[in-house]
Amino acid sequence: MMEDRFTRLRAVIAAWEAREAERGKEFRDLFERGDGPAIRRLMDEMRMLRRRRRALEAFVQRWAESQDSLNHPSARSPF
Repeated sequence: MMEDRFTRLRAVIAAWEAREAERGKEFRDLFERGDGPAIRRLMDEMRMLRRRRRALEAFVQRWAESQDSLNHPSARSPF
């Protein structure tokens, strides 16, 4: 059950990574057109998305690892 949640969160991370890649392509197009205001808005969006993705990655890593250690045979009570 808990692992299912981490699987879903990892899928969100992957979707955000794909979105970042798409925004990178869009950024190049805007740069070629010289659309400064649109470039600025897109850069702000990309920074926000990157911060969220990194925070979610850190959350999943921290809690998935602690969950793994709780499920490890050496962590189980012998009683």
